[in-house]
Amino acid sequence: MMDRKYILGVAATSAVAAAVLAWLIMPDVYKGDRFIQASILIISANFAVSIVLTVFYAYIYSEVPSKFTLALLLVMLTLLLYSLTANPILHAACGFCVTNSGYLTIVPDIFAAAALWALAYISLE
Repeated sequence: MMDRKYILGVAATSAVAAAVLAWLIMPDVYKGDRFIQASILIISANFAVSIVLTVFYAYIYSEVPSKFTLALLLVMLTLLLYSLTANPILHAACGFCVTNSGYLTIVPDIFAAAALWALAYISLE
């Protein structure tokens, strides 16, 4: 079985690396908007944690297939797709730009981050 005590460290390291990468490749159109910048950083970190947890749950499901583990895997795939499609970097790459952002721009991303970190913490048990 995969050693579970390192999953939180791997998730945290991946999240920091994704946030730094997102900061470096952030489109110029978002350089002055703090809420979009925060959203990009949070969503990029969520994407990294989603990848780590998806791989972790896929490994668990391959070892012990159960309906619960399959449900966790499907939830992680959904959060992974959400993180991928909600990232303003992807929107800018496709030609769309968000304007008039506010603090409500980052609230859903914060809730998704809380859910992902709760899953990462529970995975240690």
